[in-house]
Amino acid sequence: MPPALAETKAPGSAPLAGTIQTEILAVYARFIAAQNAHDRAVVSDLLLDSKDFVLAPMEGSSLWGHGEAVAAFQEDWKGTWTLDPQLREARVASLAPDVALLITPLLFTQGEPGRRPSTVPVRWAGVFVKTPSGWHITSILITPFKSWRAPDGT
Repeated sequence: MPPALAETKAPGSAPLAGTIQTEILAVYARFIAAQNAHDRAVVSDLLLDSKDFVLAPMEGSSLWGHGEAVAAFQEDWKGTWTLDPQLREARVASLAPDVALLITPLLFTQGEPGRRPSTVPVRWAGVFVKTPSGWHITSILITPFKSWRAPDGT
């Protein structure tokens, strides 16, 4: 686990148990790997299957519903789509016993088919809920992160 995650805590709360951090980061890692592999089945499984799931991408729109979000991801995968998480700055907060928030910088490379892709830093925020089948992502909010620079200065 990166040193920055050793004792993440929500404001006014006790440090999170390492288990929650480990579980959330494991789900996030599977989500990133599935996105980069364009694996619809795994992405679908990791998102909470609910009409209340929300995907709020940088453009300012909001997509409500599990199926709508999965379809939007699949459409975006037609071009270049690569997510490069920057976990050294990731933070996990426990919002309730079975709810957690992960916020982390992420380098997002995207491009339309046949066009040169571009890479932009974004702030990725995900709300995770624990269900009887394990942790699932219930909300994804992506915002520009223009002032962020990778630890190596890029």
